[in-house]
Amino acid sequence: MILPGSPRVTKPGYDAPGSQSFTTPGADSFVVPNYSASLVITLWGGGGGGGGVISGAPGTAGAGTASTIVAQSLSAGGGGGGTDGNTLGTQIGPAGSGGTASGGDTNTNGANGGTGNDTNKGGDAPGGGTGGAAPAGNAAGNNGNAQGGGGSGGSFDASGSYGGGGGSGARVVKTYAQGALTPGATLTLFIGSGGTGSAGGGSAGGAGARGQIDISWT
Repeated sequence: MILPGSPRVTKPGYDAPGSQSFTTPGADSFVVPNYSASLVITLWGGGGGGGGVISGAPGTAGAGTASTIVAQSLSAGGGGGGTDGNTLGTQIGPAGSGGTASGGDTNTNGANGGTGNDTNKGGDAPGGGTGGAAPAGNAAGNNGNAQGGGGSGGSFDASGSYGGGGGSGARVVKTYAQGALTPGATLTLFIGSGGTGSAGGGSAGGAGARGQIDISWT
């Protein structure tokens, strides 16, 4: 019997249990260990940026990009960017939508951003980072938090204008039984990036947070 708090025992001929997190956006790789029980992969997409408040025609902040392992058909989509409001008070920017999840045993789409006075926060990533908080007064939006939180929209209370919050990245969890992945095989990973917040002209939007891929094995 293994008592609580006891070290995990490595079965003869297998690698020790372990884990690894990939947090730098872009391409990376992982060599499959000789795991004895199971290997779990969790992916978060990047969060979308928040819309700002501008004096011209409203645009849309940058979207987050997906975190993927193409060979395993795993994709945690990035959140959509929020749309700008304008300083004339004739548009409150719509929020960005959450990213789409696919391929896992558990697929959880990202949360939409918020819109309006004191409610234009970024979307919270499922099981990951919180979205940027809604700003008060005439202020720029706040950045989302890793993993995958959306950036909040900017606010311009003088005219009642607000940028929409960015959507969060999605989350995917996949468990592989012993022998399902070949030890020594290389998995090609892509870690999603957060979307840029709108530069605004009255108030800028916050940036979305990066994605992440976590891998653990026993």
